[in-house]
Amino acid sequence: MASERVQRRIRDNADEGEAEGLDLAQFERALRIDRHALDDALEKQPDVFYRVANALALAISRRDLAKTRLQETEAEAEHEFRRSAARSGDKITEGEVKNAVRLDKGVQARQAKLHKLNTEVGQWGALKEAFTQRSYAIKDLSALYIASYYGDIAGDAANKNARAKHAREAMNEMRHRR
Repeated sequence: MASERVQRRIRDNADEGEAEGLDLAQFERALRIDRHALDDALEKQPDVFYRVANALALAISRRDLAKTRLQETEAEAEHEFRRSAARSGDKITEGEVKNAVRLDKGVQARQAKLHKLNTEVGQWGALKEAFTQRSYAIKDLSALYIASYYGDIAGDAANKNARAKHAREAMNEMRHRR
């Protein structure tokens, strides 16, 4: 039984470990769009989106595994408590069993791990959604660039307003096509 627990701990550390090489903060920084390098943003968007989506899938998988491990640990704690009570001849209620399981250190550690992984899944999910929005922003910024919105606007205010109006119309047309 002890060697089985050791093997489970080794397996848990391998299965539930942090995603190697996937840095949430690094991907958050990649959300920024340099309007003067839209071509780079367009080229990198599919790759970065895939990597974020893949990281989300891995986080979900680790979280689901942690749920299973928590259930196993709860079952073991319940079994051990019932066996201990039976050996000592104590009568126990279901409420006492549930409370003993909740207070078990192994169960508490698994719950903490599950909470951490739920948070991680939420963060990766939000990041994936942000990269979806980023793709739309790149399209809109490209339309502005094409309309010379970011160019050196020389001349009077009327010329500037005309170019801005043209850019807004181009963006609205693109939105309606979606």
